[in-house]
Amino acid sequence: MGSVNPADHIGIVGAVAKRYVRHAATLGFELGDLMSIGTIGLMKAVERFDPSRGKFRTYAFYWVEAEIQKQLRTPTRRRKRRPTVSLDAPTADGLTLHDLLADQKPSPFDDTATVQRRERVRSALKGLRERDRRIVRMAFFDEMTLAQIGDVIGVCRERVRQILESALDHLYLRLSCLEQS
Repeated sequence: MGSVNPADHIGIVGAVAKRYVRHAATLGFELGDLMSIGTIGLMKAVERFDPSRGKFRTYAFYWVEAEIQKQLRTPTRRRKRRPTVSLDAPTADGLTLHDLLADQKPSPFDDTATVQRRERVRSALKGLRERDRRIVRMAFFDEMTLAQIGDVIGVCRERVRQILESALDHLYLRLSCLEQS
């Protein structure tokens, strides 16, 4: 690592990261992501720097920029980030998806609005693909863990999480459309 202190040169990371913010945003990166990536480049520069070959600032600038460009070209990061649908995010009528999914059984104490909301949830669930509907049902009605669901349908826990997230996105959109109509 030599005598170069990376903290003394963190400004280089900020300067380079700011140059890429607009382009990176189209790929799903935020300034914080670029700062983290650039810091990796800075650490590589600190490790590899030979003082006899020039100024550290010039050398570090190259490594920071190279690391950011490399990550921006990486295909796995090319998709835009979608906001994650929270089960606690309120729908138009103030209830959360968790409230709507948790209890589908009618009660004699339900008011008309509650009955209508439950009907909208049933309708929105019918609009999902069978696999997605099955996963939502296992997660919320059967209260199974992602790992348990994965065992049942034959995929890993992470894939179940991805499918469930996508299904909830679709469900939330369908509920929003049904509430507006």
